[in-house]
Amino acid sequence: MTDEQTIETNQNQVQALQNRIQTLSAVIGRAQLAAKLGSQYGGDRDIYQALGYKKELTFADCYIRYRRQDIAKAIIDRPISATWRGTLEMLEADDDEDTDFEKDWRQLNKKLGLKSRFSRVDRLTCLGKYGVLLLGLDDVRTKDDFRQPVQTGKGGNSFT
Repeated sequence: MTDEQTIETNQNQVQALQNRIQTLSAVIGRAQLAAKLGSQYGGDRDIYQALGYKKELTFADCYIRYRRQDIAKAIIDRPISATWRGTLEMLEADDDEDTDFEKDWRQLNKKLGLKSRFSRVDRLTCLGKYGVLLLGLDDVRTKDDFRQPVQTGKGGNSFT
């Protein structure tokens, strides 16, 4: 490695470290601001407590607002609709020829309707802290089989 490459690598590492520090600083600042929400008169009055607001919302609280309030629904649904607009494609290679994986993906997508399922997981993630999509494949015989890779089915297709 030349001296110029070493200097460039070090500069990239410094820049990455500075970016992380800025991100952590922003997160800490927001956490401090959130801790002060509802406080007035130097902490002598808690508006949230006086009005009966919760300081920490649960999934149920967010879901109820999502179901009942049009603005809460729009805040969640509009970015998700924009994200999952169009067709869902999987490209393994840049060429125009379809690989076996791309063909199997299209078949799985058609069979399971993955776009709507991914959209739903995205929506649940926005309402709560995380979302999970578990694909139940028919090659699992016992609970310990979840640790094993998926077996290919008839004709080399994993999704039949």
